[in-house]
Amino acid sequence: MIKVLIADDERVEIQALEKMVREYFPECEILPSVMDGMSLVKSVNENSPDVVIVDINMPLLSGLDALEVLRAGNLEMEILIHSAYSDFAFMRRAIQMGAADYLVKPVFVDDFKAAFRPLVEKAGQKKKADRGADARQWQETMEKNIMMSCLLGRPDRESWE
Repeated sequence: MIKVLIADDERVEIQALEKMVREYFPECEILPSVMDGMSLVKSVNENSPDVVIVDINMPLLSGLDALEVLRAGNLEMEILIHSAYSDFAFMRRAIQMGAADYLVKPVFVDDFKAAFRPLVEKAGQKKKADRGADARQWQETMEKNIMMSCLLGRPDRESWE
C-alpha cells in the first residue's frame, strides 16, 4: 500500500482530496490528515508517508516551511502542492522543496488524477525496489553466515536453516 498524508487547514479540502484518493487510487492508504505545518512534520516523522499533499497556507508553520524542515532531515517522499496561491514565487519555492506538481484550488478531478498518478507510480516503484534490495541484502547475509561457519569448521544448524 502507498501511504498518503494530506495536510490542509480546511476540512472540506481534506475531505475532497480523501474522496478522490479513495475513489481513483485504491492502492493508497490514507493516513490521518493534519491541519497545520507542525503536525505535518510530526506525522511525516512518525508515519513515513510515500506521498504528501500539502497546502501552503497553514497555521503554526506554512506548508513550504514544513517541507523545508523535512527536507533538511533527508526524508524521501513524493510531494504534491495543493494551494489557493497561484503566485510564481510560491511555485518556484515548492519546486525547490522537491514538489513534483502544483495544483491551484479548486482542483478538478481530471487534473488531480493527472498530477497524483505519477507520484503514486513512482512511490510504488521505490517500494518495490526497496523490497528487492532488502531481499538481496538478507540473502547475502545468509550466504556470508554459511560461508563463515564452513570456513571456521563449525557449521551449525542455525546457519544452515
